[in-house]
Amino acid sequence: MSEVQKRYNILAPIYDLLDIIPERLFYSGWRRQQWENCPAVRILEIGIGTGKNIPYYPSGANITGIDISPHMLKRARMRAISRQDVSVELLVMDVASMLFTSDTFDAVIGSFVLTVLEDPSGALQEIKRVCKPGGTLLLLEFVHGTSRPIALLQSLAVLITRTIYKAYINRDVITLIKNAGFQNITTEDVGDGIVKIIRAIAA
Repeated sequence: MSEVQKRYNILAPIYDLLDIIPERLFYSGWRRQQWENCPAVRILEIGIGTGKNIPYYPSGANITGIDISPHMLKRARMRAISRQDVSVELLVMDVASMLFTSDTFDAVIGSFVLTVLEDPSGALQEIKRVCKPGGTLLLLEFVHGTSRPIALLQSLAVLITRTIYKAYINRDVITLIKNAGFQNITTEDVGDGIVKIIRAIAA
């Protein structure tokens, strides 16, 4: 069992409570904005966690959600019950080592996932493998701040986020996506330069 899996199994019962303030103030709006750009096709949601994105799934979509923590997925299943207009399948799976055949999904979506992956580069290669050529990668992520004061604050904040969530909120996410071979990368700033909605195409 990986350290990330252990941590999120422990956090699962209180995870939603820990994030309740930023979720209500910021994250929920950003999630809604992210999913507004998603076509209602066959979608893979990586790192689905407790299912906070489920209320924003497009009606009629066919969605497979994966997470490394079975305890987090238990909570996601409870949220999924309310979406009778969406086909939702939830699986325990590591995004860095997925069991899907290549070219399976029209779109791969994740929210605040790359920050907690132990091998984000390897995971992005796996994401590209299971995404159909021309398919969409749609991420809501913390990114490395471009100004020195912001970058410094992020580095200090990582001391907290790494301890609680195993999250590195100052990764150069855009470069990681480019290096994985995705094309036509566009970004939309939603959080003061450090949170972006990122869209890219699988070559």
